[in-house]
Amino acid sequence: LGGARDLGRYLPRALGIGLFAPFPGSWLKSGAHVGRAGRLLAGGEMLLFYAVELLALWHLLRRPSVPALYLLAVALIGCVALGAVVLNIGTLFRLRCGFFALLLVLAAGPASAAYSRTRSGRSWARR
Repeated sequence: LGGARDLGRYLPRALGIGLFAPFPGSWLKSGAHVGRAGRLLAGGEMLLFYAVELLALWHLLRRPSVPALYLLAVALIGCVALGAVVLNIGTLFRLRCGFFALLLVLAAGPASAAYSRTRSGRSWARR
């Protein structure tokens, strides 16, 4: 990166890396240190993280609030920073768990509502 302009161009990619790596294309390949089982485990964990990200986004779209936006901002800034700086995917995977915990707080609302609906026997279509 040669300057501020290059960094600005790299930020969308850093966000993608920070939020979504390891990408699905690498889940089925055999790794050098962890083998296929380790990659499949990382892929399964990323599927759960993808669900958490979707639930957090759903929560913010349905009930936007200032504290929720602050949590999202801190999580996104942290993931962008890690995606821009950290080169090792294993290190990135471990370091961003703190920022994903913030997204997990946001995702807890819709997940709890969905759980209570299934426990009460109400349909998803009815409100």
